[in-house]
Amino acid sequence: MRRRILPGVCCQQNQILWFFHRRRSTVTKLKRFLGNSNTLEVHDTANEKSSCQLDEIKVEHRHWYDTIGQAKADKDYDNCAWCLGSSTR
Repeated sequence: MRRRILPGVCCQQNQILWFFHRRRSTVTKLKRFLGNSNTLEVHDTANEKSSCQLDEIKVEHRHWYDTIGQAKADKDYDNCAWCLGSSTR
């Protein structure tokens, strides 16, 4: 019988632990744009990529915005290269 392996689930086979990359984060999305005050990057949660690693952003560094303009007016955020493009860093 074949086992079905789901994204984000790990299994052990022949003494090797395999991790399968999940497609979406488990971050509860409060608004569309998420600013990371640690890296000064802003993310578009409607266009999230696995490379954004939203799960890795600490709660105290998460700042939510309705528009990208609000985010950039609040702090000097750079666009995330993965979900927004046009990153200057």
